[in-house]
Amino acid sequence: MKVSIQGTSRVEVVSVNTQGPRGPQGIQGVPGTNGVDGSGITRIAQAADVSTTGLTDGAVLIYKSSSQLWEASTQLVSQTMDAGFF
Repeated sequence: MKVSIQGTSRVEVVSVNTQGPRGPQGIQGVPGTNGVDGSGITRIAQAADVSTTGLTDGAVLIYKSSSQLWEASTQLVSQTMDAGFF
């Protein structure tokens, strides 16, 4: 991840490899209605708007407005990320 430091012209590459502590379990919702038995989908790949083409270890889902699909990618090309102030 490349990070710009506000007030300077420096850009640094930051590697984030440490996993933090596990958070509490969230509230469980009502099962979906996509399945015949009302159980909904059980894998994100089953969602109608998700393309698994290019799926590989380390990939993330990125929304592409041109295809109106969430697509798997290991490259962040047009994203702008704000990591706050440090």
